[in-house]
Amino acid sequence: VAVRSTTRKSRLPGLLVAAQVGLTCVLLVTSGLFVRTLRSLENVELGFDPRGITTLVLMPENQRQDPQLSRDIETRLLHRFEALPGVQSATMQSEIPFSNYNISLHGTTDVAGRPYKKGDSAYYSFVSTNFVEASGIHLLKGRGFLPGDESSGGIVVLVNEAFVRIYLSDRQPTGVTLRFHRDPGDTDADIPFTQPMTVVGIVQNEVQGADLGAPYEPMVYLDHLALPETSFLSAVFSMSGQYAVRSALPETAVASELRAVLKQDAPTMVEMSLNPMEEQISQSLGQRRLALRLVAGFGIVALILSAVGIYGDRKSTRLNSSH
Repeated sequence: VAVRSTTRKSRLPGLLVAAQVGLTCVLLVTSGLFVRTLRSLENVELGFDPRGITTLVLMPENQRQDPQLSRDIETRLLHRFEALPGVQSATMQSEIPFSNYNISLHGTTDVAGRPYKKGDSAYYSFVSTNFVEASGIHLLKGRGFLPGDESSGGIVVLVNEAFVRIYLSDRQPTGVTLRFHRDPGDTDADIPFTQPMTVVGIVQNEVQGADLGAPYEPMVYLDHLALPETSFLSAVFSMSGQYAVRSALPETAVASELRAVLKQDAPTMVEMSLNPMEEQISQSLGQRRLALRLVAGFGIVALILSAVGIYGDRKSTRLNSSH
């Protein structure tokens, strides 16, 4: 009986060591998966060139400020930013990748020549004329916005690859007309605006929001100045101004120039955010890097404990065999 009891006890350390080894393997495999995921995210095709871009987010100090006044101030600032020494181009966007202040419109959409199906929709981003040049988004087909588009009386738009794949894969995308879908019984006040929109260019899918791993959604880009003043969207999107300024100057110099313009031309606007785009991209990966460090740290500790356990188990086995 005593011999059997000793045998059972001798098995217990071995089982604990085996459990430690198994846990270590799980942690190391998880760390490897984290590393592979992180590398994949770091190599995600952004769809635009973030180098040299500084993003600026402004809001009116008085949130009850007249929307048209806010719109005039934001447009005037855009022209002042474009004229700054060293600035290559600047744009306004209602949705800037990796911004925490995006305002998005998800609207049901009619595509001319295609029967409307429930769920046909797209995300709408309002930008300024220099959007393609300033953002560095890749124009794949057609053209970007032109200054004359603002006063042409019509609304021209750009769509991304995801939009073309879902709605226009079987025909020539440029020249197609889009409208906001009107359900039976809807009035003009129930939709953002009634004017048709004509596709003039196709751009590459760009990262939307701050999630590098998120799937690409169909996007429609239109010049914010073409947005009818009577549309409720005009008031919504005047609540904040988001700018992307491209410059070869050092980041500190760009930030200093932008703040000088704000102080002189728009003292009623409050700076909410002013950051280099590349820094924002790096920050978006920060949580994943932290998780990787934690898992890797636990894996290393578990590996050390497993090694100590294996050494101790072997030593104990030798001592028992010598007896």
